[in-house]
Amino acid sequence: MKFQLYIAIIFLITTSVLTNHEKKINLREIAAEVNSDRTLSWKASAYGQNEVDISEIMKKFGAKFRKSDQLTSIKFTNVVQNETKVGFGSGYPTSYDAREEYPHCPSISHIRDQSTCGSCWAVSAASVFSDRLCIHSNGKYTDELSSRFMLSCDNNGDGCKGGYLDMAWEFLKKRGTLTGGEFGSKEGCQPYPFPPYVWYLPFIEYSTPQCLENECNNESYEYDYEPDLIKARDIYHVGDFTGSSINAYYIQDEILNNGPVQAFLVAYLDLLTYQSGIYRHYRQRGQVPLAGHAVKIIGWGEEFGVKYWLISNSWGENWGEKGTFRMIRGENHCNIETGVYAGIPEL
Repeated sequence: MKFQLYIAIIFLITTSVLTNHEKKINLREIAAEVNSDRTLSWKASAYGQNEVDISEIMKKFGAKFRKSDQLTSIKFTNVVQNETKVGFGSGYPTSYDAREEYPHCPSISHIRDQSTCGSCWAVSAASVFSDRLCIHSNGKYTDELSSRFMLSCDNNGDGCKGGYLDMAWEFLKKRGTLTGGEFGSKEGCQPYPFPPYVWYLPFIEYSTPQCLENECNNESYEYDYEPDLIKARDIYHVGDFTGSSINAYYIQDEILNNGPVQAFLVAYLDLLTYQSGIYRHYRQRGQVPLAGHAVKIIGWGEEFGVKYWLISNSWGENWGEKGTFRMIRGENHCNIETGVYAGIPEL
C-alpha cells in the first residue's frame, strides 16, 4: 500500500505543475538551512540567485513517470539475456566510474546543458545512447548523438514541456537518432538548439524546436541524414517497479556490463542548490516534491561508509561537482532506483 501511494504521488507531480507551491522560492534560504544541518553529507549553494520563480525553475526538469502497467513493449532486464562480466549481486567493486573504464569514449565525461527547456528526458537518453554506442563499437563511434531530433520529433513526448523515459527509448528503437553536438558546436547533423543556462542572468523560456525530417540543419556537417541514423536494437527497464533494494544490484550489473543508464528521480527544491557531497533530500517542513527529472548514472562509490551513485546531470558544468552529483545508493532515494532505462545500439 505504501509503495502504491508513493507511485500515485509521483504520477501526479510529473503530469502537472504543483499548485500548492508559492510563486517564488528563496534559494539562499534553502542553501543556508542545508549548510547549517551537520547531519547532512552535502553542501549547498544558491549559485548567485536569491528569489526565483517556480514556473521558471520547472523548466530545469521535464521527466514524466509511467506506471508499469502503462508501459508498452519495453522489456525488463530479468528477461533480457546479456553476457555478464561478473556474477549478479557479487564481485562488484566498491567504486566504479565509467569515465575511467572507457577513457576512449569522451561522451561519458561530457556534461550536457538542457538550458531552460524541460528536455532532460531526451538529453539524458541521447547521452546514455552516445556512451553505449561508443562502448559497444569498441570506440569506433565517438560522436555525440542528438537530443534535438528526439525532443522535436517524438510525438509521445511533449518537447520542452517534458516526456517519458520509456517512450524515449521506444523512439530510439523505432526511429533512431542522429549525431549532434551542443549549441554552437557545429558538430553533427542536428546540434542542440539552445544555449547553456546562466544561473544569474534573466530567464529566457524556449519552445520545442520544429521537427526536421530527412535533413541536417548543420551546414558544416558533411554527411547525409539517412546514413547518420543510429537505432537501438534492444531497449529495456532495469530492475522492477517495487522499489526493493535488489534494484541497486540490477543497476550496478547493467552499468558494468553495458555502460551508463538513464534514471528517473523525484526532484525537490533543495536539489537545485546542490554543490558537493552525497545528496540526501533535506526534509524541511512543508517541502513537497517539485517535479520529475531524468539523469545519467555513470557509476557508484562509498565515502565514510556512505554508499552513493555517481550521476551526470544536464545543468552544465557550473552546477554541482563539475556537472555531476552523488546520491545515496541502495535506498531508492527520491525513486532513483525504480525508473531506470537503457538499450543496446544496433551496429
